[in-house]
Amino acid sequence: MMQRRIVFTFILLTAAMCVGWMIYVSPAAKNPYAPLPADARIIYSSNAPDFSVLKQRPSGELLKPVFQILPQVKYSSLILAAAAAPGRNHCDALIFVSAIGSRSTLLRWRMEFFLPDGIRSVHSYGAWPVWEIEIPANEPPGRRIRFSITEGLLICAISDNSHDIYYLLDTLDGRRPSRMQTELSASLAKGK
Repeated sequence: MMQRRIVFTFILLTAAMCVGWMIYVSPAAKNPYAPLPADARIIYSSNAPDFSVLKQRPSGELLKPVFQILPQVKYSSLILAAAAAPGRNHCDALIFVSAIGSRSTLLRWRMEFFLPDGIRSVHSYGAWPVWEIEIPANEPPGRRIRFSITEGLLICAISDNSHDIYYLLDTLDGRRPSRMQTELSASLAKGK
């Protein structure tokens, strides 16, 4: 009888830890400014996004496939930014970051095991899997929509350079200067 209680308690604690791991995302991991490069220009930022306003912008049309395939971003804070990109045409990369929080784990699993139509898996980068959304035929040639789901964030790069998503993941991991670090350093310098 005592062994059954111990086994049941162990199973219950293990299940609680697994559910807790799936739900908990550290507040630092949900900072949507962390993957933005230092030279990024914020185009739109909101904790309660108004998609009717966002869709009226020229960049909003480029995001339409993201909104259609990944509806989770409609309920999360988001940032839309542009940054200089080293692509073929030297066009700015459009960066879309959404703080999806604890939904990130379930969404990443969905992408790993039940890939939706219109999305294909591409090279992972370190621990982060990367996917590409197929672009409609009427979009400019050479443009790619690639995204990754990290702990608490959905990070998307729309550009003609397929490596831009990897630059954003490098920035998130601290290997490249980020806008968040630059602004923090500037505010600390003003405080002295």
